[in-house]
Amino acid sequence: MDLYEKIKYEFDRGNLLNAEKLCKQGDSKNPTVIDVKKRMADLRQWNKTGRPSSFNYPPNWEYFPKFQDILDLIQINYTNDVKILDVGCYVGYFLHYLSKLGYDCYGCDIQKDLMLLLDSKIHNIMFKYCNAEDIDHKFKRFKFDVITFIDSLEHVFNDKKAIKAAKKLLKPNGAIIIHVPGNYSDNSYEHLRIYNKSKLRKLLPGIEIKHSRDENLNKTYLGIWINDTNI
Repeated sequence: MDLYEKIKYEFDRGNLLNAEKLCKQGDSKNPTVIDVKKRMADLRQWNKTGRPSSFNYPPNWEYFPKFQDILDLIQINYTNDVKILDVGCYVGYFLHYLSKLGYDCYGCDIQKDLMLLLDSKIHNIMFKYCNAEDIDHKFKRFKFDVITFIDSLEHVFNDKKAIKAAKKLLKPNGAIIIHVPGNYSDNSYEHLRIYNKSKLRKLLPGIEIKHSRDENLNKTYLGIWINDTNI
């Protein structure tokens, strides 16, 4: 496999940061290099201003097996009297469902217009516009019992900073719950990295990991990390 085949392979898999890194070794006029650079420029711009998107709900709760798996983790570890922040919440469907069960829900996303719309229309859930890396500047320290990253961490440029920020917002014995895609092709070309168990454990030492499924029944990773330290 030559350099450009490697770049395309990483690009197609959803390992865009690796693809971009490999591009530095290639010819800037190569079509594959041009495609990667253009896509990364788009992603960096969307990370600042939000990505143009439509407001769509999934057809039903059962359409996303991961949602029930995440709710099961929350219910096993906590009562309904908890505060939950969903980072990268998009239209907030997960939060809407949990709020009906009695949870105190908050959401944030880089979709500025969408967050403003949701916050103005849905009064029992607070929505804020911000990057995952900056959530500790938008919410109060030690505020949340549970912080979720549901198919969002693979889009975050600095995942380590995002996790560090999340830890600052957790109450003692609070939890970070992560759901990420497995090792399959990214047809949207929006995933910056591919996670496996080893990478998740390096990102959050002590995380408990099991498998889940996405809406297409692809195998995914679901992890929970409990803050058992007094920070």
